[in-house]
Amino acid sequence: MMMMVLPPDARLMTDLRMYLKTDKYIKRSQSTGSNETHKRILYDKGQQNIERKRLMIMQFQRLLSESSVYMNGTAHPVSNTSDGKTKVVNAFQDLVRLAYPNLRMLGTTVFTEDTVRNVLHQHGDILLGGSDQNLSEAETEILGFVNRRKRASERTSLADIRDYFARKPYGWYALAVWTLIGMLYKKGKIEAEQESEELDAQGLLNALFNNRWYAN
Repeated sequence: MMMMVLPPDARLMTDLRMYLKTDKYIKRSQSTGSNETHKRILYDKGQQNIERKRLMIMQFQRLLSESSVYMNGTAHPVSNTSDGKTKVVNAFQDLVRLAYPNLRMLGTTVFTEDTVRNVLHQHGDILLGGSDQNLSEAETEILGFVNRRKRASERTSLADIRDYFARKPYGWYALAVWTLIGMLYKKGKIEAEQESEELDAQGLLNALFNNRWYAN
């Protein structure tokens, strides 16, 4: 859980209450008949409230940039910035890293459908099949999961792998998992079957892009 505590600002709270009261009064008064003078007053009050809102937003942004960040009940340092939105984004990035420490195993690669296709379409020595020393940390995690289930005589489906690595401490998204499975397949570390028939690279690629097959 993350919480951002803004510095106290009595003036801002006064303006906020005034804004809400004025907005409520204008809406209520507009629903009843009124003369031109009253309408003009309501218009002027409305314009003043628009300006009040603009200034409050600027003040909230400033206070947000000066806010204290707490994660899991503990103060958490966040890099200084004069922009409140940037501070929120930075804080959430820290929260994700805290909640999913193994997310770092994916590195900086952005995994897409093309990433999956490129891996399964590779040929030759580029994948260096054979030695476990050629496996990345993320690949090793998936292979270990599959092997643990195999030793327990448990069948492992694509859905099993996807769901396991989507949870803490991983937080891996599906296309990243499918790419890693493709790497393990091309390196000869895992086999893929459907209806007891072994799949080739194209068959596995088709399965990875068809969620109706994930449980099979």
